[in-house]
Amino acid sequence: YITLSNNILSFGNIEPGVDVTSISPLYIHETAFHMEDLDLKLTISDGDGHIWVNAVPVNVQGPHLIVSDYAGDTFPGSNTNLILNLSNQGSRDLSNYSLELLPYNNLITTLSSVSNISTLSVGENIYLDNFEISFNPEIINGTVLPLELLLTSSDGFSRKEVINVMVGE
Repeated sequence: YITLSNNILSFGNIEPGVDVTSISPLYIHETAFHMEDLDLKLTISDGDGHIWVNAVPVNVQGPHLIVSDYAGDTFPGSNTNLILNLSNQGSRDLSNYSLELLPYNNLITTLSSVSNISTLSVGENIYLDNFEISFNPEIINGTVLPLELLLTSSDGFSRKEVINVMVGE
């Protein structure tokens, strides 16, 4: 969820006891969620072939979209408008997100799967009800299927979140 503009820095010789500082700009995508671990690592190598790897913590301040609930006729063989209850539990407002439900193998078909959120303030929730999906009639009652939700932000970057949907009872 980041893009580095310059990922290789060279310092030449560094004498013992001397501190060296460098600034390397990076872009944090709008799909990076609040306090998410970006798994940024700094690899240092010297002329003698020694290598050190360090974790670089980054405190992301951003939205955090959570699917807190879903509703609909989720039974084998049914067609339904799946209603998603989404909340922003991050530290910044979410704006201009597109959400798309993805089909799952041959078990879940998406008939109309795209929705947009223009703004969702911190602490607020929204119900989206325009996801029309169809469940294969051969799904065994009580099966939990991982339905993927593709989130795309206004900067064009995306991420997938999984919603576990129980089909039948």
